[in-house]
Amino acid sequence: MPAAPCSKSGTALPHDELVGSAVTPGSGARQRPVCQADVPAAQAWRTYDQLWADERVLWADEPAELDAVWRTISARDDRSHKLWTDDYLAAFAQASDATLVTLDRKKPARYPSVRVELLLP
Repeated sequence: MPAAPCSKSGTALPHDELVGSAVTPGSGARQRPVCQADVPAAQAWRTYDQLWADERVLWADEPAELDAVWRTISARDDRSHKLWTDDYLAAFAQASDATLVTLDRKKPARYPSVRVELLLP
């Protein structure tokens, strides 16, 4: 089991810090539920740069168990390519013993083995 996520200083993460992964810049900054419209690439990169510069945002390496967990989570017989990134993020959260925070109400049912926190009422 990997160590708990840590801040840039090496201390345990308080609840007010955000951990991003390599997939975050490619998908999270441009999700429709957040923006309600497609975001131009230049704006997505500005958002990424702001997140990168924010001391509260941490960038986590992939946990050692990620591949095995991702394969298990994505082993469903569905054909939607849109679930690939969701499965990756869920596996990342599970393998890191982290909570997946989302606006998508379908995530808790899709990923019962992952701690999921909805930001919507």
